[in-house]
Amino acid sequence: MMTRLLFASVVAAALAAPACAGEDPGTAVPDKPKPKNTIRFDKEKKTVEIDGKICLAEGQLELFACAEGGKEYESLVSLQGEPWQMHVSLLLLGLKPGGEGGPKFQGDPTVPKGDPLIIEVQWKENDKVVRKRAEDLMFDTKRNEPMAHIEWIFAGSKFVKDENGKDIYAANLDKSIVTVFHDPLSVIDNPLDTGGDDTVYIVNQKAVPPKDTPVTLIISPGKAKKEGDAKKEPEPEKKEPEKKEEKQP
Repeated sequence: MMTRLLFASVVAAALAAPACAGEDPGTAVPDKPKPKNTIRFDKEKKTVEIDGKICLAEGQLELFACAEGGKEYESLVSLQGEPWQMHVSLLLLGLKPGGEGGPKFQGDPTVPKGDPLIIEVQWKENDKVVRKRAEDLMFDTKRNEPMAHIEWIFAGSKFVKDENGKDIYAANLDKSIVTVFHDPLSVIDNPLDTGGDDTVYIVNQKAVPPKDTPVTLIISPGKAKKEGDAKKEPEPEKKEPEKKEEKQP
């Protein structure tokens, strides 16, 4: 059964890990109106769903998805939720953010660090449910074909200080959630070296539904993450066969 989460009630505990030790986690999230319940966490299926809409029908892309009011002019999807809510959702999936060591600035070719994940998009088309990989909705102008299927990276953004010295979750500032052009403030980033070039990806008009079509992003742990977890499971203890004593004649 899909569970609707009131993320405001869990953010203090969940964001304590990426925040500095001993820091009041409540200071890490700026004052916001009560968030909409548009993010759903399914513990059994290990998925997070977040509602949104197509916000760009054609053109250049630096982001795959932003929060409403973000960079919708260069994002394919706008989502009904805040970046910190997405961060908490991914923590609940058991994913770990990359922290330090990723891109230092927008367009930095450095590959982001963090656990891998898969992003799919679902919508209705003539009463039929359509579900595609996020990459299929973008076109790679260098390869002249849709973006290669990848496992995105939970980069995890970072915390910055505002003018009052208050800690702010940086992705909340420009509302960047999933970027294809590397951005150290984004929650989720592109693992490919093409992330250092903002001219590579455009909207795949042959695959994308019309602008303003309601969609749902479906996020799940990547294959590499699942295999890594499986290897960590303890193997059953092997018992050596008992040796029988031979009787001397």
